[in-house]
Amino acid sequence: MRLDEFLKKKRYFSSRTRAKRAILKGKVIVDGEVITKPSFRVRGGEKIEVLIDDRPEGYFKLKAIDEEVSLLKGAKRALDIGFGAGGFSIYCLENGLEVIAIDLEETELASELSRRAEFTFIKGDAFLMDLEYIVDLLLIDVTTEQKGTLSLLNKYSKCLTSNGRVLSVFKRPPIENEIKDEISRKYHTIKWITPEEKDEVYWIGKLR
Repeated sequence: MRLDEFLKKKRYFSSRTRAKRAILKGKVIVDGEVITKPSFRVRGGEKIEVLIDDRPEGYFKLKAIDEEVSLLKGAKRALDIGFGAGGFSIYCLENGLEVIAIDLEETELASELSRRAEFTFIKGDAFLMDLEYIVDLLLIDVTTEQKGTLSLLNKYSKCLTSNGRVLSVFKRPPIENEIKDEISRKYHTIKWITPEEKDEVYWIGKLR
């Protein structure tokens, strides 16, 4: 099997194109030798080292939050509003969840993931569509004003099961008082997280 195909199959990389790019940059070592040809043949028993982590930033963002508050515990299906680079979806898939993702454009990664039965990608404007899915994890990370994020939270919280949880990323803190007040009235807050050196705040909560 070609090395780039092998790396994609074993999920070192989210797509064959990204695997090929890393190989050409000399970031893949096979049995102690730097390989720069994507067509290099491997059998599967070789020792392979990848010198870069291909996973998007959102993957590590969600991983850190999950480790802190057990966000994914018991969840089986997630709705990812704002697929973007795909970090949230990849993390959920790796942890055994079914994922429905929405974004304005279908990226190469979204197309790759759509081949998997547990992943569904919907191209469109999340502000304008209506969904009938029922999920137990709602993830919202969209580049918009805080009121826009709140409107998405209110719109898609109807898709949550009674015990479902939410991660909503609000940009450009501090959070406006009226938004905090509305969240307090409608939802139960598990935690607010303000990461260092990030122009955003994470709200983790659930339905009242």
